[in-house]
Amino acid sequence: MYFIRHILVLFYIICIKARMLWEDVKEYRATCIGLYGVNERMVSSLVPLHPINLYVNNRLGLIYNLSKFGYEVDIKYKMEVTASDSGDNIYKCSKPSGKTKVHNLNHIKPFISDIHLNLYRCLIDMFPIVDGRPTIYSEEKNSFFSFVDGIPLKKDELRLLASLFLLSEGINISLEIEVNELKEDVLVLKASKNSTKNYFTDELRLESRFFVDCGLDENKSSLSDNNFRRLIRDVCYQKQTKNIVNFYNEIKNKILKNLSICSKDKSNRHEDDCINKAKLLIQMYIFEYISTKEDMKAYLIETFNILKDHVDAVEKKVPIHIRKFTMNVFHSLFRPINKKALDEEAKNIENITEIHKNLSNCVLVPFHRESFMPDIGHIYEKINELFLIGMAPDSKYLTNALITRDCYEDPFQLKPLVAGTEASILTLLCCCFYDSQGMEYTLKKSNILLQN
Repeated sequence: MYFIRHILVLFYIICIKARMLWEDVKEYRATCIGLYGVNERMVSSLVPLHPINLYVNNRLGLIYNLSKFGYEVDIKYKMEVTASDSGDNIYKCSKPSGKTKVHNLNHIKPFISDIHLNLYRCLIDMFPIVDGRPTIYSEEKNSFFSFVDGIPLKKDELRLLASLFLLSEGINISLEIEVNELKEDVLVLKASKNSTKNYFTDELRLESRFFVDCGLDENKSSLSDNNFRRLIRDVCYQKQTKNIVNFYNEIKNKILKNLSICSKDKSNRHEDDCINKAKLLIQMYIFEYISTKEDMKAYLIETFNILKDHVDAVEKKVPIHIRKFTMNVFHSLFRPINKKALDEEAKNIENITEIHKNLSNCVLVPFHRESFMPDIGHIYEKINELFLIGMAPDSKYLTNALITRDCYEDPFQLKPLVAGTEASILTLLCCCFYDSQGMEYTLKKSNILLQN
């Protein structure tokens, strides 16, 4: 019985909440995303780009574990200890205003490279810890999420995400930071270094600016008007976005450099591990950010079009090993729609569906990941001891916030559990792991509270 409890706990840990439901993911069967020559192309079911594999990798929860438990990530908490009337200690754990940082790893510098540290800096920017759990959502104006979410056109959003994915695969597209007429840093995406077409319809400015209202019309004023220029004030600079773009360009350069036979700086195990984690990081961010099957298909189409244009733009001056590598990536990601490809995809979907069905029949799989769902359950403020497991909620995305109770009410009364929420899952886990009789009592107590 004790062994079965451990297995159930492991199942719950593995079943990380996914951004898209399996019912949506499996509908990508035999989906044409573009033409190359005379052949219709589909995403290969054997590569991470396919939604099926994105779903599986998301369920494994590797990126969440790195963000939450990686020793490189420095999460500072503040512990307050006070005494109750009876003399017992009351503990309150909270996260201070300081941001999460990367540990100083100079003492193991021979084993950890700068690119490895940059990986974790991007990790905490792309998956910040909010109210005790990793999430892509961030309210900070200069966060990567705010930048992507603030792009006016959906196509530009998807193209930016597609370009970061292609860079992580070693594709030498041009995603660079350039200076516009107003001397602002803007993102420019081209199929190659020598291309002139910018894929972004609007200017993706890394500098957010506003205009002071002093009676001048911004549209009618000349850009050379000194008085007009003095009315411009900087709000913030998108440093996180710049760092992420630079990091994935660095990953791309490392991959291409390792292709060279004459390269003296051979890839080592730690560098390979960093590259693989960087690939998984952007894949999981994309899967979390894209919430509908229509947007996912549009993202795959944008990825295909950018890579196809890059393949067509590869000049003869490019070293032959890089040209071969680019073509291999293209053909591995996007294969012609034929019977063999369709059979492989159908087989993968069938296998995962069977596993998903068996798992769902054995354990309660956590709910679909959505921003409005409650976080890990908190009880009322008078029970400060249990704050050791988390911190007080401070995000607009939480609806399970603390409730103020009258001083005459029972301070030890817990909130009712709702089936499928993190509170009920954690409670059932704890009871299953420690006390099976307690689980039965908890379920009865929860049912009474819900009826009231």
